[in-house]
Amino acid sequence: MKYLINFLKKQPLLCAVLALIFSMASIQTLDGSESPIGEFMLRLLLSSTCGVFLFLISGDKALQDYFGSTGYVVKVLSVYWITAFLLGGLGLLMLIVDPENTPVYSDWPVRFLVDFFTMLSVGLFEELLFRAVINDGLIYQFRKTKHIFLISAIITSFIFGFVHVFGSFIRGEINTPITIAQAVLKALSCGIFGLNLLIMYWRTRNIWACAVVHGGYDFLASFSDNIVVSETPVGGYVDADAGMEIVITYVIQTIVELIIFVTVWKKVGKKIDFEKIRKEW
Repeated sequence: MKYLINFLKKQPLLCAVLALIFSMASIQTLDGSESPIGEFMLRLLLSSTCGVFLFLISGDKALQDYFGSTGYVVKVLSVYWITAFLLGGLGLLMLIVDPENTPVYSDWPVRFLVDFFTMLSVGLFEELLFRAVINDGLIYQFRKTKHIFLISAIITSFIFGFVHVFGSFIRGEINTPITIAQAVLKALSCGIFGLNLLIMYWRTRNIWACAVVHGGYDFLASFSDNIVVSETPVGGYVDADAGMEIVITYVIQTIVELIIFVTVWKKVGKKIDFEKIRKEW
């Protein structure tokens, strides 16, 4: 076991690949999305696993307390919480427009609370894997490569975007021009979202703050689903029946993501000392 640990410490990219394969295989075979508690527990277990891989890659530096920069990260990315709340609030308009024909969960306060912690666990897992583990694995493996940060940005953003439509892909749901457009746009908007979080991670190395922003965004964007009974399955990012409605939604999301990216890059990205990261990480 000691030999294996020492070997993995010298192979950061291998650690990142193993973490990705293990996590995706676990989600596809043990997906607890049918039960919020099951999803919560699975994401917590995967977060712990990713934490172990991150420790093998970066040592304890990546798991230190960066409390001082948490407020900074939240402040810069607070626009995500605002837009997510507006998006989630649209679902509640159903109650105003047609309250008699819109069923409401009788236990919505409990569902509300459970979903809050579930989304935080999802945010923690995804940030540990897609921002910290994969990014650090690339940087530690190819530290001296000239354009390693650009390479990391492209790879991490592509993977993060693709995994959001991976389930639909393997189920064969992406098979028409409409569903292809939905998948591409969803992957693109998620990729840009991930890129904005990666910039903040480069700037602060505070993966915990990124996880809070991510989890809060996911919760606020879908909080109405815990109040109003929806026929749309959770995580159903590709839906042939919805057609152009989802395409238009994803186009708007992508435009918003691009606007946020330009703002984050100007405020944060241009201030990053990449050479310092190259030497000290």
